[in-house]
Amino acid sequence: MENIGENIRKIRILLDVKQAVMAKMLNLSVNFYGKIERNEVEIKPERLRQIAKIFEVDLKYIINFRLFLESLKYNPLKKD
Repeated sequence: MENIGENIRKIRILLDVKQAVMAKMLNLSVNFYGKIERNEVEIKPERLRQIAKIFEVDLKYIINFRLFLESLKYNPLKKD
């Protein structure tokens, strides 16, 4: 099963967005946002939609990180 919090963290890092920026945009503390990325709290569907909107990605990419990588023109995991 995919680790949603870890997927959020990976996408955030690839998009070069800081945790503090995400927390502010979601109206959360940085500490609580970190718990989301560490899967220490339940992520409600509405919060997932907010995160996808901030990242400007389809929700399916947060649920399945491999799909996100495949959507990129440059995919470091793709074998030629």
